[in-house]
Amino acid sequence: SLNGIILDFNHTTNFIQGNFIGTDVTGTQAVGNGQHGISMTGSNSFTTGNNAINGNVISANGGAAVYIHAMDDQSENSNMVQSNFVGTDITGSNALGNSGGGIVIDHAHNTVIGGTGSSAGNVIAHNGSAGGHPGVSVLAGTSNLILGNSIFANGCLGIDLDNDGVTVNDPGDSDTGANNLQNFPVITAVNASGGMTTVSGRLNSSPNTMYRIEVFANDTIDATGYGEGQSLIGAGDFTTDASGNVSFSVSNPFTQIGAEQRVTATATDPNNNTSEFSGAIGQLLNVSTRMKVLTGNSVLIGGFIVGGSGSKDVLLRALGPTLTQFGVIGALGDPTLDLRDSNQNQIAFNDNWKDTQQAAISATGKAPPNDPEAAIRHTFTPGNYTAIVRGKNNTTGVSLFDAYDLDGSNTATLTNISTRGFVDTGQNVMIGGFISGNGIVRVIVRALGPTLTQFGVPNVLADPTLELRDGNGTLIASNDNWQDSQQAEIQASGKAPPNASEAAIIVVRPAANTTAVVRGKNNTTGNALVDAYILPP
Repeated sequence: SLNGIILDFNHTTNFIQGNFIGTDVTGTQAVGNGQHGISMTGSNSFTTGNNAINGNVISANGGAAVYIHAMDDQSENSNMVQSNFVGTDITGSNALGNSGGGIVIDHAHNTVIGGTGSSAGNVIAHNGSAGGHPGVSVLAGTSNLILGNSIFANGCLGIDLDNDGVTVNDPGDSDTGANNLQNFPVITAVNASGGMTTVSGRLNSSPNTMYRIEVFANDTIDATGYGEGQSLIGAGDFTTDASGNVSFSVSNPFTQIGAEQRVTATATDPNNNTSEFSGAIGQLLNVSTRMKVLTGNSVLIGGFIVGGSGSKDVLLRALGPTLTQFGVIGALGDPTLDLRDSNQNQIAFNDNWKDTQQAAISATGKAPPNDPEAAIRHTFTPGNYTAIVRGKNNTTGVSLFDAYDLDGSNTATLTNISTRGFVDTGQNVMIGGFISGNGIVRVIVRALGPTLTQFGVPNVLADPTLELRDGNGTLIASNDNWQDSQQAEIQASGKAPPNASEAAIIVVRPAANTTAVVRGKNNTTGNALVDAYILPP
């Protein structure tokens, strides 16, 4: 069949309530319609509006669950979609997704999806897997309110304005489009402890205006790092200042989110324009550096900071022979790994990884491929740590040091990684990398040289250059002297390089691989340090 229910041209004040649209009468088995579950269309001459879609199961259809289409800007107004299961069975637990997405608003205005009442929200999940359609798509139209719903596991974004993926915020929020392209909040901190959750953030939008902020917990998020909204944590009303800025804090004293859950938020203006979901705060899941290990002051020194609270299970590795299979010439034949705390007290030492912790390291699935390579698995409390990679018996060669976050907890995170060593030419430049996950991360990456002299490091790299590349090797950004670009943003971060000839780049990355390449300008060589700090979003 085609559409399940059609309301076309001059159908107003109808109630579609308590139906199984696309399922059998038990609400558990798919018998979907070929196109939309419910299709509503208005035109210049005939208005379709003030209809209520309430308490239905609308699932397993070939198009969208609900498609609301106005053939002009005034003909499809004030429809309400509440308390429905959209893309699930009647329990809300099992997937029966609509192939064309959840709810689609096309040039309609004043639609209400969900609400602030305790039972007004819809469950909108598992939709759009065919073609990557969102949970709620506002193609065009304004004052479409989307509040209090459970939106998760859809083909792409939970809410998509203008049907073009993530719509980034603009200063002052003066742009126009679907729902006026309302800016989304930026989450800056999540504190989950003592049985409660507090989410802090900021919003930039129109000045002197009250916004409703809703915050949500999610088991998973979209691959872009931006979210959906699975479980409502809490909400509040916050008023921007004369510059359009407001900081907010929303707490739920009865719910502590899980360590693996990610938090997102939406903003809704007084005219009922709801934003897309914000990005979730991401974290560094893996950091690594490949470079030539010499002796003395030119060994590989990796530093990292564990931030937050609680503990962090991390695997550290020093690889050498494995690099030969990737075409690296002159790999370090037998690396050793020396782990120290902030006072330079030795925590652990390893030469060959099977000598100690073999079972614990093997259980991670990330054991070094070669027996002479080194590894240490350790549970860290928040603090500063250093890992030193040397060649056994003062041998030299190219090595890779990496650190893996094994538990992915958001209570304690890897917040900084740095590596100091000798930058040569050709294959022996310094190559650092990090893998971000569970959200978006805003990172400053720096390449320092002259600054190291004040710490007694000899033969420093006088003029380092920095490239950032994605997992396909495509250039993201490059820099020679940090003041040449992003100067104000870098200074505002508090992490500006002390020397003008050093390099730095601030970048926002989704869950993805990022590689940092440090070279000496004009093929110069010397000791340098590359580091990466997570910044507030």
